[in-house]
Amino acid sequence: MKTVRDHIASQSAGPQPLPEATHGLAWEPYGLSRARWALVALDGSPDDDAAAFLDGPADLHPGELLEGVSALLGCPVWLSQIEMDGDVGYYVTPAGGGR
Repeated sequence: MKTVRDHIASQSAGPQPLPEATHGLAWEPYGLSRARWALVALDGSPDDDAAAFLDGPADLHPGELLEGVSALLGCPVWLSQIEMDGDVGYYVTPAGGGR
């Protein structure tokens, strides 16, 4: 099965996640005036639904994202900011090294 991590690796222009990273976090607008951040497992299929969502705008403070993702995953995490085609996203790594 091709994973999200495999898909990212096949995109030569994109920044690659650290081996310890477990999730990606990307902003996605939906509806007329709503937006949310999608948390996606890197070892899941690109066709899988997001593991969870955080409501918020594209410019939500990284500290708020960090808090929300830590709460969703039940452990402290680090966020590594990435930018591709003008969009900002994050790779998520458990602060303890792995999960």
